[in-house]
Amino acid sequence: MINKTVLFAAFSGGADSTAMLLMLRSAAPKIGFTLKAIHINHNLRGDESFRDEKFCLSLCEKLGIEIFVRQVNVTEFAQTEKIGIEEAARILRYKAFGEIVKADNPNGTNLVATAHNADDNAETVLFNLFRGSGLRGLCGIPKIREEDGFTVVRPILGITRDEILSFLKSRGQDYITDSSNADINYTRNKIRLEIMPLIKSINPSFCEKLFTTCEILKNEDTALDAIVGLCPDLNNIPVELKGRYVKNFFEENGIEPDFKKIKLISESTGEKFKIEVKPGLFVIKENGKLLTENDLKIFDEPPLKISFDKEYKFCDKLITISLLSREKFNKFLSVNKNLTNFAFNCDIIKSEIFIRTKSDGDKFRRVNRNFDSRLKKLYNEFLKPAERGNNIIVSSDEGILFVENFGAADFVKITGETENIAVVTIKEAKD
Repeated sequence: MINKTVLFAAFSGGADSTAMLLMLRSAAPKIGFTLKAIHINHNLRGDESFRDEKFCLSLCEKLGIEIFVRQVNVTEFAQTEKIGIEEAARILRYKAFGEIVKADNPNGTNLVATAHNADDNAETVLFNLFRGSGLRGLCGIPKIREEDGFTVVRPILGITRDEILSFLKSRGQDYITDSSNADINYTRNKIRLEIMPLIKSINPSFCEKLFTTCEILKNEDTALDAIVGLCPDLNNIPVELKGRYVKNFFEENGIEPDFKKIKLISESTGEKFKIEVKPGLFVIKENGKLLTENDLKIFDEPPLKISFDKEYKFCDKLITISLLSREKFNKFLSVNKNLTNFAFNCDIIKSEIFIRTKSDGDKFRRVNRNFDSRLKKLYNEFLKPAERGNNIIVSSDEGILFVENFGAADFVKITGETENIAVVTIKEAKD
């Protein structure tokens, strides 16, 4: 199997994403990636939504770019989940991105490019400032962000909207306009249409200057996090950084930061303090250390040595690791293309294999990543609290081989030379 890098351009048909698509098409052969496009029809604007879809299909056909189109029902999802339209659209959009890239390029490196630009960045900073924000919110839109199964990149983040429009005009390239962008009932539109022009009348280079400021703030934010990371507990940290220490703890444990609760914890005195941060979940400060306490089931089973092709019950799950030849694996793969998400290369494994749950300090390098991630961070970001305690890990003396919901480790990914392949099957055990 050849590891290839595919960059999927999130393509709405608007000016920003159209310009980005043209730029990426020009860059692809020089940099060495395969360019494809994704269009998500949110079904929010009736015939106009299908006009957008038709435009995207037509332009991609003209440019020779493969495009994937997915329709989602944002209104229904928002009502079911009791959330706003914009949040619902974002959740469904990124869910669709993940499903499309995994199905199309299961063994390669997947990037999803979104067309946020310097004006979007400025509007985001102002939006966060108006509603109240810490330093992180004033850093603007990140250039790169990890999602489950792909990496989000923003290649035109430093380019202004005026530059984008000039680029399209020079190419004679048309684009579509979303009528909802003129609705000032949306806060972001009000910022874009009423506040930004006023600011630019004072400083026409506001977006470029703010982009530079955001880069400075991002560096300082990273430095402060590094300093806080060196502090063992709240008793050994400067007063000015206590709030950041608590906020980072919240984020690492999948707790939505709440300024009032963070302030109560960071300013609390005495050896012990306990506060409920969400139903059934408490944060405890004890001798300066922060801990979580909840009513979820705790699994404390020791690691279990296993043999291939046998079923084991472990942490309320039934687990089988089957050893297949390459020929047999390929036959199964022809039926289920997602099988590689549950498989790893056995050729280099020389020691006994165990199944276990997460331990403190576990790190894991996912397939085609060039960095290690802490499992605690991955769990908190992508798994529900109830899923974390018994998420299965397969390991050996060589290291962590496979993590349920995240797949194989990069050092045991399947290649064209792999001869022996392990396939992990995990099912919930019935009482």
